[in-house]
Formats: sequence, structure tokens, C-alpha cells
Amino acid sequence: MKNAPIARPEERGPLRTLVRDSARTTRTQLEDILQWSFIFAYRILFLPLFLLVLPYYTYRMLKRGGYGRHFSHRFGLFPKIPKHKKRIWIQAVSVGEVRALQPLIEELQAQNNFEIFLTTTTSTGLQTAEKLFANKIAFIGVFPLNFWLFSALAWRRIQPTFAFLTESELWPEHLQQACRHKVPLFLLNGRMSEKSFRRYQQIPTICRWLFAKITHILASSDESRQHFIQLGCPAEKIVTVGNLKLDLSPSIPPDSAMIAAQKRALGFPENATILFGASTWPSEETMLANVLKNTRLYSPNTYLILLPRHPERRNDISNVLKQTHFSFSFRTDNPSQPNDIYVADTIGEMHKLLPLADIVYVGKSMAPNKGGQSPVDAALFGKPILYGPYMDNFKPLCKMLEEQGAAFRCNNEEALEHFIKHLLEDTAVRTSMGHKAALWQQSNQGATAKTLEALKALGV
Repeated sequence: MKNAPIARPEERGPLRTLVRDSARTTRTQLEDILQWSFIFAYRILFLPLFLLVLPYYTYRMLKRGGYGRHFSHRFGLFPKIPKHKKRIWIQAVSVGEVRALQPLIEELQAQNNFEIFLTTTTSTGLQTAEKLFANKIAFIGVFPLNFWLFSALAWRRIQPTFAFLTESELWPEHLQQACRHKVPLFLLNGRMSEKSFRRYQQIPTICRWLFAKITHILASSDESRQHFIQLGCPAEKIVTVGNLKLDLSPSIPPDSAMIAAQKRALGFPENATILFGASTWPSEETMLANVLKNTRLYSPNTYLILLPRHPERRNDISNVLKQTHFSFSFRTDNPSQPNDIYVADTIGEMHKLLPLADIVYVGKSMAPNKGGQSPVDAALFGKPILYGPYMDNFKPLCKMLEEQGAAFRCNNEEALEHFIKHLLEDTAVRTSMGHKAALWQQSNQGATAKTLEALKALGV
């Protein structure tokens, strides 16, 4: 048997190219099949998985309260409101996203070219939206469950001209409906934390499907933009505009007389030094109460304000504080006189109480909690900012604050207590940190104007 002829060198190139192109075509076709299969599988699996976790979420909703209002919206049963202008459907998950959108929504309303439909996911987000925008925009409601039937019904009833999502929301069915209805969909204040980035890296095909449905991403930072690109989003679809949360401003700048009156109303002396726990999570109230106990040994005029991230934890926090032997009261009980600790267990207290603070600790940043809450509100009021080691959700902001000298990362409770002691003993350092925080916030404003400019350039 004769040996097969060996291909000459000039023949190997085309053959290799043909094989490579064939393999590339096969991979592309396979990815197309996988992407199509993703939304099909998502729709099939949604209901059984939803029923599986329903008891847990029912418990959470009952504990938090407020989820009964507009409950029908969760099934896509929105009222049919006649459409008179271009309609923008904006979805903002919770309180922080709603507040961040306030300047942008006000600017869009001032243009008088749009009617705004605003939906939120949480009961606290809904309360905040109604407080800020009641009778100012066309509609405020609750985002539907991300199941085909409910989402499709919502899209038919709302009939948006444009759709906006915020930060890191990538709801598959919502994206699919936008594509089906040929509605441009924008991700505003786009953010991709390190944790989310690592998670999405495990599903590259699904990432490409998600990003293919988004018209443009207006990123909050260059770091987030790079994360989106590395996950497969085309660079030409992303523009960095800055963080919308930095464009917020106090509605009424407080003066010394107002601050003194507020301290008295909370059961504190007028000259009290206030440690403020902003958006605290479980175990952090205990930690701050311990810090207060030790701080009182050298600074007896120090008092504590706690603003828990979830006010429905009221009973748990009360049980914790009873172990401390400090006098305390809750906002919903009307403060008694006097108090060592005041707990703001209602929505919308942050901007009312932050002016009273001398030092702010940002919650969800100390183990076992991870991720961190936003430090922006504390910077807005020019306060020295402290937090634990786990601020991954706001890594770019924290890096800038630390470089500016406005914030300090404390690796554990002992480090936190040490730095609080340092700030209490050195008023000049405390004042300097607060001043730098305010300057940082002011120098990084402008995201709203850049977002409006980008949207206009993109045809909105």
C-alpha cells in the first residue's frame, strides 16, 4: 500500500485556514444555540425555582412590611395610562438608586419632552420614590416579577419609548422584551463590582447574550467600564459618565441652631459628639455599642445614632441594645429623655440625621457582612468616613476617598475603635477629613449633565 502524498508547504496554509474558519463557524453556531437556549431555559425554570424560594421571600416581605401596596404590579397588572409623549420606563431597585436618579429625573421633566414611568423593587424604594416624585411624574409603581407572562403584560401596558435600568440590573426577561418591542434600553450609572465581575466571568456566553440586548451602558467609573468590556460588551457601547450619586445635594443646609435643636429632640445634649452608624447590618450595632462603651471612658460626651439598612430589624436591634445597659429609643417610639443611643427605624432619615454626625461609620463593611453601603451620603455632608475592610461594592469610590484623605479603612473592631479615639482627640484631623470629603464630592459632580448629553447624542 502506497503512502498518502504529503501536502506541499504552499498547500498547508489554505488547508489550515479552512479548518480554522470551519472551527470558528462551528463555535459561533454553538454559541448562538446556547444563547437562544438560555432564554428558553430561563422561562422554563423560572416558575419552579420561584416556587422553591417563595416561602423565604414571603417571610422577608412580611417581616419588612409595605409589600402589599401595588402588589398587582408584580404580575404586570399596571393601569393603562394614555400615552401623550415619549415615555421612559425607569427601573430603580431600592432607595439608593431612586435617590441617585432624582437630579436626572428632574432634568428630564424640565425638558417637558417625556413622561416618566418609575418602578422600584423594594417597599423602601417605593416609599422613597413616592416621597420624591409624587404628583411630579406620570406614574410610580413596582417592577414586575421577571417571568415571561408578567413582563410581557407590563410591556404591553406601559408601552415605553425608551427603557432605563440602573447600576448592575440585568433582568433577562426585561432585556428580552425590550429587544422584542424594539425599544432602546440603557443601563444608567452602570456599575460592576469585583464580586459581580468574578461571578459573571463564569458565564461568558450568557454575558454576551445580556450585553447584546443593551443598547448602551453609561458607566459610573472607568473600572466598571473595563469590567463590562472584559465580560464581552463591545467597547463602543460603553461610555463613562461618572457616578450619579455624587450629584446629590442637601435640600436644606443645616445651621448650628438647627443641629442643636435636633440633638435635643433626640435626647442628646446640644454639645454632644455624635458617632453615626450609617446603613448598619447585623452584628455592626453590637460592635458600635461596644465602641461607644469604651469611648465613654475617655470621651463621656459621645453618643451614638444608628440607622439600620433594614428598619424591620427593629426587634433584633432592641434585644442587642438591651444587653448594653445604655438608654436608647427608636424613632417610631418618639425619643425619650435622655438617650445614649438613638435608632432611626424609619425610611428617609439619612439626610436629616447626617448633619448631626461628627464621625460616620459606613455599614455592611465589617465581617460577617461584606460588600459595603455607599459612602457618598457621608461625603455629601462633609463628614470623616470610616468603614471596615469589605467595601467591594464601592471599591472605586473608596479608593478615591482614601487617596484624598477623607476616609479610612479599618480592618477590625479594634482598629475602628483606635481610629475613632484618634479623631475624637484631634479635632483638627477630624475637621480636615470632613473638609476633604466634601471637596471630593463636589469635584466629582457632573454625572447628570454628562448622562443627559450622552442620552441626547444616542437619540433619546
